[in-house]
Amino acid sequence: MAQECWPVYAPEQDVRGSESGRERNIVRDVALARHAAWQKKQRDVRVELQAHVWLSADDSRRMLADQVRLPPQPDLLKSRVKMAP
Repeated sequence: MAQECWPVYAPEQDVRGSESGRERNIVRDVALARHAAWQKKQRDVRVELQAHVWLSADDSRRMLADQVRLPPQPDLLKSRVKMAP
């Protein structure tokens, strides 16, 4: 700029600086998109982990027997399921 005697900075004339700025914006946008995807994946993993239920063998057998005899009943399942800490 000084060598070309610019009186003030003009971004439209600064080809090298404008190109670097565009590249920086692209890199930033890609990083933000990756971070957003990672955050979504972490939220999905947390939701998935909260859905796991551990049953004793005895409770599991009873539930399987109930499923064969009866249609699914949420209240029946709640009474038989003990949530793990």
